[in-house]
Amino acid sequence: MTLSASQHVTLEVVGGFNGGYGPSKLDFVRILSDGSSQSGPGGLGWRVPAGHALVVTDVDWQYVHPQGATGADRIMVLRLFIENIANPSNSRRAFESTITLSSKGEGGIHESLTTGFPVSSKARIGVDIIPGPIGPPSGLQHLLIRGYLIADI
Repeated sequence: MTLSASQHVTLEVVGGFNGGYGPSKLDFVRILSDGSSQSGPGGLGWRVPAGHALVVTDVDWQYVHPQGATGADRIMVLRLFIENIANPSNSRRAFESTITLSSKGEGGIHESLTTGFPVSSKARIGVDIIPGPIGPPSGLQHLLIRGYLIADI
């Protein structure tokens, strides 16, 4: 399958969004091929366009424990949820990734998903880290999600 540039999607998590997910109000901006970014209307994060679904194929994330070396050898789990926009109580876990923090309390990983998972235009991606904290200022340092758009039936 050959994809056009408009079908490729790279998302970067950003905190403090109006209506963002969880206590850090996390949401996503889309990184465009010219280096600029795109968010949604009204100060919301980027949403899958109507009539499409996003197939998530890759996830990169990095975590720094707020207490540095005191966080050494702790296990952190990144969880991504698919949350229905119209009814946020309809939210289910779609992805988990686990890291063990280094002697400095830091860690990160690139996950390549064999089958990926779809996100409808009627949903958004929620982010959580357990046991956390998610941050800022420490905690989740970056989260990138890559995938592609397909027509949604």
